Amino acid sequence: MGNRASILDVAELCGQAGVRARNAAGRAAAMSSAFHSLAAGGPDANRLFLSLTAEEQATISTWKLPTPVTVGGIELRYEDAEKEVHLGLDAECHYIDPSDARCVSTGHMDMGWIRQVDGRSVAFVPDMKKSIYTSSPESLQLAFYGFAYAGKNKCAGYIPGIWALEEGQWIWGSYTDIEDFCSINLVERLTHAMVHTGPASTGSHCRQCYARQHCPEHCLPAVDPHSWIAPLMEGGTGLNKDNALEILLKYQAVSDVMESVEKALKAYAQDTGGIPDGNGKKWQAVMMSGKESCSAKRLREMLGKDAEKYITKGPDYPRHIWVKDKP
Repeated sequence: MGNRASILDVAELCGQAGVRARNAAGRAAAMSSAFHSLAAGGPDANRLFLSLTAEEQATISTWKLPTPVTVGGIELRYEDAEKEVHLGLDAECHYIDPSDARCVSTGHMDMGWIRQVDGRSVAFVPDMKKSIYTSSPESLQLAFYGFAYAGKNKCAGYIPGIWALEEGQWIWGSYTDIEDFCSINLVERLTHAMVHTGPASTGSHCRQCYARQHCPEHCLPAVDPHSWIAPLMEGGTGLNKDNALEILLKYQAVSDVMESVEKALKAYAQDTGGIPDGNGKKWQAVMMSGKESCSAKRLREMLGKDAEKYITKGPDYPRHIWVKDKP
């Protein structure tokens, strides 16, 4: 079995992504699994939700279910979609049952519809992602779902999409004919990513890798700061066009390492009753009073236009993320 659909965009560039991902299931994955099961009415929804921390439960409770949408004149409703579909592709990117020995890669599609568009069967294959800022409908993961779901249902092609859980917004990609000559490059990328193994390769794609906190090539350089923080200790910023990218990637790796360290320390303190300093104090969790909040959506439902008197929106602010570079 090759690399799973969910890691293909990273596996295309890194030969170890698929290997590391098999043994990595972080809290983000647990939150995602719980929400997906709740949304789809899965039999294990309650168990998965209760396995989350109170903070994680509160977070996914703010995520939004897909709203009805019209794409190319076709109305799509989440309640009508086929959900949590287990799909497989063979070595030539043709659909194959995931249990078949010839299956190269598998994945679970969040939702899908088969509709008639201009006399052709078309598969609509959106995926739920946390934010519009971290996802693209042109990803290899969605291409996998598109080829597999369209092939399974004898469709001419597919249209990929993203449902952003935080913002509650749809983003749709372009139509792809799975038998068209123009899709050859996409097939080549998929077949490569599905079986790519070999040395690890670090870079900006590490931000998409849910196994990065378990990756020595990503994390270990972060524990020796002298080789890369030194320029920042010099006069001025010490940054220039030759070192800025390397320092940014190392900074992001340090952030990942520190996040793992913090979680481990909190878990240890919880299990042992705290970490003493030897001088009469100890580091432990202290319950704080929850902050008051309200739902803008609920206020509007109850008060109508009068709700706007009580709803305020903060100023726009910059958020540094990886985006496609414009030529």
